[in-house]
Order: sequence, then C-alpha cells, then structure tokens
Amino acid sequence: MLATLLLVFLIGSDALIDRNVVRDCAGANLDQALIACSHIIEVLPHSVRQVAVAHLYRGRAKYFKREFEQAVGDYSKAIAIDPRLAPAFSERGSSYLFLHRFDLAISDCTQPIKINPNNAVYRYNCGNAYWRGRMFDQAVDQYTEAIRLLPNFSLAYMNRGLAEAEQGAADPALNDLTEAIQLDPHNMDAVFNRGLINVGVGELVNAVADFTAVIQANPTDPAAYRGRAEAQRQLGHSEEAMADFRRASELNRSDRESLSGLNASPNSH
Repeated sequence: MLATLLLVFLIGSDALIDRNVVRDCAGANLDQALIACSHIIEVLPHSVRQVAVAHLYRGRAKYFKREFEQAVGDYSKAIAIDPRLAPAFSERGSSYLFLHRFDLAISDCTQPIKINPNNAVYRYNCGNAYWRGRMFDQAVDQYTEAIRLLPNFSLAYMNRGLAEAEQGAADPALNDLTEAIQLDPHNMDAVFNRGLINVGVGELVNAVADFTAVIQANPTDPAAYRGRAEAQRQLGHSEEAMADFRRASELNRSDRESLSGLNASPNSH
C-alpha cells in the first residue's frame, strides 16, 4: 500500500523523480533501495510527506541489512515529518528490540495502534515488545488482539504460547503452539518450543516426536538433538539419549549441556 502511495504522490506532484527510482526505493533489492530513496530525499523538499515515506523505505532497507541504529535514524526522520506514519513507529520499535532497548520499543509499539487499532501486525509487534520487556500479561493481550483481527496468524499463536509458558500456564501454551503448527506445519520454531514445554510437563513421548520432526526438517540442529536426548534420558532410554547427546556435541563443540549429558551417561565411554 505504501509503495503505491509513494508512486502516486511522487509522480503525480512533480516530474522530478523518475518512475524507476520510485519503484527501486520501494523494491526488494536493498542496495538499490538505499540509493533510490536517498535520491528522492535529496531532490524533494524536506517537509513533504513523500520524503517521510522515502525515509521509511530507506529505514526498512537498513533494517533488513541489520543496520539497526541507522534504521532508527531514518524512521525517526519519517516520524518527524509525518507523525501519523504508523509503520515508521512500528518498524522503529522492531529496530529497538534488536538493540535491546525494550522500553523504547514498548513506547513506539503503542503509537501505531492509536493510529490504526485494527492492524494485526501492529498488535503482534507490540506483543513482541512487551514479551522482550518481560511484561507477559501485556504481551498475551496484544497477541490475543492480533489473533482476533487475523485468526490464521500462526506466529501470533506461537508467541502467545511462549508468553503463556513464561507465565507458567503450560496447557494454554501447548494449545497455542499446537494451533500455530496446524496453521503452518513448517513452523519448526513452534514445534521445537512445544517439545521443550512437553519435556517440562513430563509429556516425554510427545517431546521426542516434536524434536524428531525438527531434526527431520533440519538434521544439523544441535538444540533439537539435545532436547530429544533429554526426553530420551528421562524416559530411561540411555542408548538413544547418549547417541543424541553425542550428535548435539558434534554439531556444536561449545555445547556444554550436551557434553554434560554424555559424561553423565553410563555408556558414554
């Protein structure tokens, strides 16, 4: 939607910007986007909304290049020009999360919701900010709103489940993670985390099944082998546990937990 707005505004207002430059600014090629958006920012008057949108897209390109400090600068300039440009608040908040500035992320995440309270992505991003700030009640509330607005939002179910697990609510957490997996069977993060919770509540056979599914999807995931090893150990399957602990340590030589598991196994030598 924003790409369309940018295109219409810039081409419709003046013949200063080539159509291809506008498209590059909103495009998927990050290096081209940086060049094109910078050109738009240099050519047009500073105060026009089109420049705010160009800062938004340049910030987005920097975000995806993991240049989070620089992305914050562009998002802040976009907001200074147009304080109702909701995506700039939301994406600046996401940048703050990577910079571990959780209080600023929480402050930013509430602003786009005031502008558009019915946007599921804004609610989800706000849930992430509260989750990282360890404010789990608020995180659950935001994920719940995201799901109400977008019932097939797999990631919102997964993250609500993780927040519920942090609250000690294992059953709702398992239900949400299962729903996330049903909506997106390729969401191995949800499968892995369900495995961890299954270990925690003693559902060890289910845990083995979850970690096995993760390993089938990614045979070089040391955490999945370690998780399955722990479930096998608690089931009393010492040989299977030893094999998984060994494989986890081979994949990650600095994995002290797996090395401890190997050393604790009576057949490890």
